[in-house]
Amino acid sequence: MTRRRLAIALALALLAAPSGPALAQAQDPETRAFVERVVAAINSKSVDARKALLHPKAVRCAGIAPELFYGLMVSRQSRDTIPPEYTWKLDAIPAGEPPMLADRFDYPVRPTHMLQLTFTPAPSSSRTIVLQLVHEGKRWSEIVPCPKPATVTEARQMQQAQAKRAEHVQALVAGMPPDLKAQLVEMLRAGRRLDAAKHYQATTGEDMTTSVEVVEQLAPR
Repeated sequence: MTRRRLAIALALALLAAPSGPALAQAQDPETRAFVERVVAAINSKSVDARKALLHPKAVRCAGIAPELFYGLMVSRQSRDTIPPEYTWKLDAIPAGEPPMLADRFDYPVRPTHMLQLTFTPAPSSSRTIVLQLVHEGKRWSEIVPCPKPATVTEARQMQQAQAKRAEHVQALVAGMPPDLKAQLVEMLRAGRRLDAAKHYQATTGEDMTTSVEVVEQLAPR
């Protein structure tokens, strides 16, 4: 993956980063009320509910290739319901610090704060969702940037490449010899997922990334 494509992938995946320690929360009532609105909007899984939190100048950004950026972000963030026991942290962004990925996105309003929501969707896992906010007077708003034309073009190319790769993997799984499939399934049942991928690679000559994706298709759900 090129550095430019890696930057786009980072932009798409940033808001689903793994969490760190429990986060403190001590803010004024207006801030707490806004955080509660954010959590309710995420749990609603509604794009319209999320758009209601946007700064007016950022609404147009949400409409630029939403299937690649804003809509995809909202979908990823709402994958797990945030339980009542979530924690949150709000950090001011230093005045001289440039916005994230400013070379790939245009900001209609400069973000002033970063909000982190940390929660445990399952007993052995945790998530942190990160949002950029703008504080004007006593009003809080979420801010999302507008992807630049070149960013949109490269994101579409990435999407097409991923779709082509997924199609290739499905074809490999469908055409796999029964004896090879049985060997891989046996390894998977024994918890030897990496060995299964290496065995598939050695047998077929496919690259390791493809081999891992093929093996994942055979793994029990």
